[in-house]
Amino acid sequence: MKRSKSSIIQLNQTEYPETMAIWHETGFIPPAEYANLVEFLHQMNMYEDNHPIDILKGMSGRSGFSANASGCASCIITDREKMYGYAEKCGISRDNKSDSVIAEEICLLIIADYEPEVSGHSFNNKMLYDRLPDRAEIIP
Repeated sequence: MKRSKSSIIQLNQTEYPETMAIWHETGFIPPAEYANLVEFLHQMNMYEDNHPIDILKGMSGRSGFSANASGCASCIITDREKMYGYAEKCGISRDNKSDSVIAEEICLLIIADYEPEVSGHSFNNKMLYDRLPDRAEIIP
């Protein structure tokens, strides 16, 4: 699948100061919608003093910052073996799945990692959340 140059994101320390390393470890670059969502969730989780609107205003000029996520069909696989290894550690099987489906399942697990918990249960995606390995197991 060919992508227009405008939809390709470059991960850099300025736009993704908190989460750039996550995508390096997964072996792929997700669509901008996913990268922006994870950065937003991470900042919300880490910096409780920041108001969500302030964080959104700071991110609003970014490429792909919109509410119409298109899945990971347009992700860029930078290291297929690293992605497969990351998926395996997350409990994601490769059974007849395309790379984009595997990448999307990884993205959903990363996003689920930021879900708030109520009485020990996250609001949704509990099954995905429970399968997410401890970050220490993935990032050396």
